[in-house]
Amino acid sequence: DGVKYFSVENGICKILRDKITILSSSSYTKDQVDVDQSNEEIDQINQKLTKTDLMSDESIEELYNRLELLNSHLKLASK
Repeated sequence: DGVKYFSVENGICKILRDKITILSSSSYTKDQVDVDQSNEEIDQINQKLTKTDLMSDESIEELYNRLELLNSHLKLASK
């Protein structure tokens, strides 16, 4: 019934012919994205990423993963 857009945080996607199945623990629709809050969190993360000398590689990777997710939310909100 038309095109639907979601931002999926974690999950598995299976595509068979004309059927797509997504198994996810978390997803967002356009209406669920808070653009102001996402932008604020992106600014906070970018600020943290300027001072990574005392951070573990895992912590830095988590920040980049969160940044990627927030950017996908903003992209979804702009559709």
